[in-house]
Amino acid sequence: YPMIFEKDLSKLKQFFYSFSRIISLFEPELFSYFNSHNVDVNMFLPPWFITLFLTARQYNKDKEMPIVLIRILDNFLVSGWKFMMKVAIKLLHLYEKELMNLKYEDMLTYLINDMPKCSFFNEKNPDNIEKVLDENNITKRLIVNIENEFNEKTKLETPKKDNPK
Repeated sequence: YPMIFEKDLSKLKQFFYSFSRIISLFEPELFSYFNSHNVDVNMFLPPWFITLFLTARQYNKDKEMPIVLIRILDNFLVSGWKFMMKVAIKLLHLYEKELMNLKYEDMLTYLINDMPKCSFFNEKNPDNIEKVLDENNITKRLIVNIENEFNEKTKLETPKKDNPK
Protein backbone atom coordinates (compact mmCIF):
# COMPACT_ATOMS: atom_id res chain seq x y z
CA TYR A 1 0.00 0.00 0.00
CA PRO A 2 2.38 2.67 -1.15
CA MET A 3 1.33 6.25 -0.60
CA ILE A 4 -1.48 5.17 1.71
CA PHE A 5 -1.87 8.72 3.07
CA GLU A 6 -1.78 10.55 -0.25
CA LYS A 7 -3.89 13.66 -0.71
CA ASP A 8 -7.27 12.08 -1.54
CA LEU A 9 -6.69 9.08 0.78
CA SER A 10 -7.84 6.72 -1.98
CA LYS A 11 -5.34 4.01 -0.96
CA LEU A 12 -6.48 4.27 2.66
CA LYS A 13 -10.10 3.90 1.54
CA GLN A 14 -9.07 0.91 -0.56
CA PHE A 15 -7.29 -0.62 2.44
CA PHE A 16 -10.37 -0.18 4.67
CA TYR A 17 -12.57 -1.67 1.97
CA SER A 18 -10.19 -4.61 1.51
CA PHE A 19 -10.03 -5.36 5.20
CA SER A 20 -13.78 -5.07 5.56
CA ARG A 21 -14.24 -7.56 2.70
CA ILE A 22 -11.70 -9.90 4.27
CA ILE A 23 -13.63 -9.82 7.55
CA SER A 24 -16.82 -10.59 5.61
CA LEU A 25 -15.11 -13.59 3.99
CA PHE A 26 -13.21 -15.01 6.97
CA GLU A 27 -15.38 -13.94 9.91
CA PRO A 28 -18.90 -13.50 8.44
CA GLU A 29 -20.76 -13.69 11.78
CA LEU A 30 -18.54 -11.05 13.34
CA PHE A 31 -18.87 -8.93 10.19
CA SER A 32 -22.66 -9.07 10.49
CA TYR A 33 -22.43 -8.25 14.17
CA PHE A 34 -20.24 -5.25 13.43
CA ASN A 35 -22.73 -4.06 10.82
CA SER A 36 -25.70 -4.50 13.14
CA HIS A 37 -23.90 -2.36 15.72
CA ASN A 38 -22.66 0.24 13.23
CA VAL A 39 -19.01 -0.61 13.83
CA ASP A 40 -16.89 0.11 10.79
CA VAL A 41 -13.28 -1.00 10.35
CA ASN A 42 -12.13 2.60 10.01
CA MET A 43 -13.07 3.05 13.67
CA PHE A 44 -10.45 0.64 14.97
CA LEU A 45 -7.95 -0.15 12.19
CA PRO A 46 -6.00 3.13 12.32
CA PRO A 47 -5.27 2.82 16.05
CA TRP A 48 -4.48 -0.87 15.59
CA PHE A 49 -1.91 -0.35 12.90
CA ILE A 50 -0.47 2.81 14.37
CA THR A 51 -0.23 1.79 18.03
CA LEU A 52 -1.65 -1.69 18.77
CA PHE A 53 1.55 -3.61 18.32
CA LEU A 54 3.67 -1.02 20.08
CA THR A 55 1.18 -0.51 22.91
CA ALA A 56 1.02 -4.27 23.48
CA ARG A 57 4.66 -4.12 24.58
CA GLN A 58 3.84 -2.14 27.70
CA TYR A 59 1.43 -4.85 28.86
CA ASN A 60 3.99 -7.62 28.49
CA LYS A 61 4.67 -9.25 31.84
CA ASP A 62 8.44 -9.26 31.26
CA LYS A 63 8.48 -5.61 30.15
CA GLU A 64 10.49 -6.69 27.13
CA MET A 65 9.48 -6.65 23.52
CA PRO A 66 7.44 -9.88 23.21
CA ILE A 67 8.76 -12.36 20.65
CA VAL A 68 5.33 -12.31 19.01
CA LEU A 69 5.65 -8.59 18.31
CA ILE A 70 9.14 -9.05 16.94
CA ARG A 71 7.86 -11.77 14.59
CA ILE A 72 4.89 -9.64 13.54
CA LEU A 73 7.10 -6.66 12.74
CA ASP A 74 9.66 -8.84 10.93
CA ASN A 75 6.96 -10.44 8.81
CA PHE A 76 5.40 -7.07 8.11
CA LEU A 77 8.70 -5.78 6.77
CA VAL A 78 9.02 -8.83 4.51
CA SER A 79 5.39 -9.43 3.48
CA GLY A 80 3.80 -6.00 3.92
CA TRP A 81 0.17 -5.24 4.67
CA LYS A 82 -1.04 -8.71 3.71
CA PHE A 83 0.64 -10.03 6.85
CA MET A 84 -0.91 -7.31 9.01
CA MET A 85 -4.32 -8.28 7.66
CA LYS A 86 -3.61 -11.88 8.67
CA VAL A 87 -2.73 -10.77 12.20
CA ALA A 88 -5.80 -8.55 12.46
CA ILE A 89 -8.14 -11.27 11.20
CA LYS A 90 -6.59 -13.75 13.64
CA LEU A 91 -7.10 -11.34 16.53
CA LEU A 92 -10.72 -10.86 15.55
CA HIS A 93 -11.16 -14.62 15.28
CA LEU A 94 -9.56 -15.32 18.67
CA TYR A 95 -11.69 -12.71 20.44
CA GLU A 96 -14.88 -13.03 18.38
CA LYS A 97 -16.97 -14.43 21.27
CA GLU A 98 -15.97 -11.58 23.57
CA LEU A 99 -16.66 -8.99 20.87
CA MET A 100 -20.06 -10.44 20.02
CA ASN A 101 -21.15 -10.05 23.64
CA LEU A 102 -20.48 -6.32 23.61
CA LYS A 103 -22.49 -3.33 22.49
CA TYR A 104 -21.17 -0.45 20.39
CA GLU A 105 -19.17 1.59 22.93
CA ASP A 106 -17.86 -1.41 24.83
CA MET A 107 -16.88 -3.09 21.56
CA LEU A 108 -14.87 -0.07 20.43
CA THR A 109 -13.25 0.22 23.86
CA TYR A 110 -12.32 -3.45 23.70
CA LEU A 111 -10.95 -3.20 20.16
CA ILE A 112 -8.91 -0.07 20.79
CA ASN A 113 -7.96 -0.14 24.48
CA ASP A 114 -8.16 -3.75 25.64
CA MET A 115 -6.80 -5.61 22.62
CA PRO A 116 -3.15 -4.68 23.37
CA LYS A 117 -3.53 -6.45 26.73
CA CYS A 118 -4.67 -9.77 25.23
CA SER A 119 -2.77 -13.00 25.76
CA PHE A 120 -2.02 -13.29 22.03
CA PHE A 121 0.84 -10.85 22.49
CA ASN A 122 2.38 -12.78 25.37
CA GLU A 123 2.88 -16.03 23.48
CA LYS A 124 6.37 -17.32 24.26
CA ASN A 125 6.81 -19.71 21.33
CA PRO A 126 7.31 -17.78 18.07
CA ASP A 127 6.51 -20.88 16.01
CA ASN A 128 3.01 -20.95 17.50
CA ILE A 129 2.24 -17.48 16.20
CA GLU A 130 3.32 -18.29 12.67
CA LYS A 131 1.40 -21.57 12.71
CA VAL A 132 -1.71 -19.76 13.90
CA LEU A 133 -1.33 -17.05 11.26
CA ASP A 134 -0.82 -19.59 8.48
CA GLU A 135 -4.26 -21.02 9.23
CA ASN A 136 -6.06 -18.28 7.35
CA ASN A 137 -5.69 -18.13 3.61
CA ILE A 138 -5.31 -14.43 2.87
CA THR A 139 -3.36 -14.49 -0.35
CA LYS A 140 -1.90 -11.77 -2.50
CA ARG A 141 -4.31 -12.85 -5.25
CA LEU A 142 -7.30 -12.42 -2.93
CA ILE A 143 -6.16 -8.94 -1.95
CA VAL A 144 -5.57 -7.96 -5.59
CA ASN A 145 -9.06 -9.23 -6.51
CA ILE A 146 -10.62 -7.22 -3.69
CA GLU A 147 -8.65 -4.12 -4.69
CA ASN A 148 -9.87 -4.53 -8.28
CA GLU A 149 -13.42 -4.88 -6.94
CA PHE A 150 -12.95 -1.64 -5.00
CA ASN A 151 -11.55 0.14 -8.06
CA GLU A 152 -14.49 -0.98 -10.20
CA LYS A 153 -16.97 0.03 -7.53
CA THR A 154 -15.29 3.42 -7.17
CA LYS A 155 -15.34 3.96 -10.93
CA LEU A 156 -19.07 3.29 -11.02
CA GLU A 157 -19.74 5.66 -8.13
CA THR A 158 -17.57 8.50 -9.43
CA PRO A 159 -19.54 10.90 -11.61
CA LYS A 160 -17.98 11.38 -15.01
CA LYS A 161 -16.84 14.89 -15.84
CA ASP A 162 -17.73 16.32 -19.19
CA ASN A 163 -14.75 17.20 -21.29
CA PRO A 164 -14.98 20.85 -22.30
CA LYS A 165 -14.05 21.43 -25.90
